[in-house]
Amino acid sequence: STLRLQLTPFWSRLSNIPTQQLFNNPDGSTYTPPPLFSTQRTIGIEVEANADLTSTLNLNIAATFQDSQSRGFATWVAGAPGPQDDTIARVPDGEADNNPRVMSTTTLTY
Repeated sequence: STLRLQLTPFWSRLSNIPTQQLFNNPDGSTYTPPPLFSTQRTIGIEVEANADLTSTLNLNIAATFQDSQSRGFATWVAGAPGPQDDTIARVPDGEADNNPRVMSTTTLTY
């Protein structure tokens, strides 16, 4: 039986991430307010273990542990139909949406 372990640290910074929305005018047509831009920083580590259980059976386990933080995120809030009373809501800097802290996979190969 052979066991292999791999650790991969990572860091990424995505900037100028647009938030785009679609709102309604009083006449039923639509309009798009100007996009708002934010930044997202992610740090983490990927861990992968690969084991030959027998000469014909292999097990691969991988996990990613990450921390994603959002900076400068804002979104438009629609008022009455039309752009005249739309406002911008700023979201406090902190944990980024839709980024899991842990992801994993397991594969058994015969």
